[in-house]
This record gives sequence, structure tokens and C-alpha cells, in this order.
Amino acid sequence: MFDFLIVLLCVLPVGGPFAAVLRLARALRLLRLVSALPKLQLLVGALLKSLSSMGYVSLLLALLFYIYAVAGIHLFGQTDPVHFGSLPAALLSLFRLVTLDNWADIFNVQIAHVPAIKVALYFVTFIVFGTMIILNLFIGVIMNSMSAMHAEMAQPEPRAEPRPAGPSQLAKEVTALRRDVAELTRAVRQLRPQRAEPGQDDWASVP
Repeated sequence: MFDFLIVLLCVLPVGGPFAAVLRLARALRLLRLVSALPKLQLLVGALLKSLSSMGYVSLLLALLFYIYAVAGIHLFGQTDPVHFGSLPAALLSLFRLVTLDNWADIFNVQIAHVPAIKVALYFVTFIVFGTMIILNLFIGVIMNSMSAMHAEMAQPEPRAEPRPAGPSQLAKEVTALRRDVAELTRAVRQLRPQRAEPGQDDWASVP
């Protein structure tokens, strides 16, 4: 089914720039390695198990971004419209801050026009809450899911308990047992000699 869907995506009569994108679906066949490698299957299972918890952490991070973006517009929107002139620009600048990608450049631009205590309080608190705490929550959620997956894989599968035999099952077993006894009796009679020779014990003549 997986291969069929990939082939179907590749042969769809779609033109334009989307045709090349659909042909790249052949690279998805590499995902079949997940079922072949147990360690990779463990990692993928841990990521899928942590999606629900990561959603709540992402929601918390989005709220933090929105609050600091609105605060940044009010504090630095007049002096630095490039980075904090609008909500999208402020969110993009905060994303640059949370990744610590040359955040000092934005910091130096603000500190030249706004009091240093406001700039330091804004930037330091956002970096501490955004980078040091919330982003580390993602790592904690993934590690917790990996430990849960390790425990599930290490736990032996429960054995199926035998079901209590019903009346029909008991009747079948009794019939099979009688058949086995009849076959054993027939085999024993075939092994016995037909007539007892003189001087032998009479055990063979016993029915």
C-alpha cells in the first residue's frame, strides 16, 4: 500500500512546478528503513508518542512569543521599525533571539535609543524563558517518551491465557480420547500371538 501510494503520486497528471515536487515522493521509500532497523523504530516511536505533549509546549511557546512581540512593539516600535515595527517583524526578530543567531545586533540597536535597563530586562527574560526553559522542555518530553518506549520494548508480551473448555470442547476431547484408546487396543491385539504354545503361560490367552 505504501509503494502503491508513492507510485500513484509520481504518475499523477499534474504539470507545472508541482510535478517535480510529486516526483520527489519517491524519496519517501527511505521511510521503510524504520521497520527494518529496531533502533530507528524506537526513535520514531518516541517522537510520535511525544507529539501530544509537544503540542502543549508549542502552545506555551506561542503565547510567550505573542506577549513579547506586543511588548517589543510598544517598547521599540518607534525607534526600530525594521525589527519591531509590526507584529510579523517582531515575531521574526524574536525567533532570531530564541535561536541566538546574532541576537547582539538587535540588542545593540535597541540599547542606543531605549534605556539600558528596559532593553536588558526585555532581552534577558525572553532568552531565559524562551531558550533556557521552554526549548529544553521539548528535550525533556522526547527523553521521557524514549524511556517509555524502552520500557514497552523491554516488557515481555503477555501470554494468552487458556480459555476454559466448554461442553462441546469436552465432548470433542472425550471422543478423541476414545478413538486413541480403541487404536491402542487394536494395536495390542495385533501384537499378541494367535494361539498359546504348550508350556507358555496363559497370559496371551487372556482377553
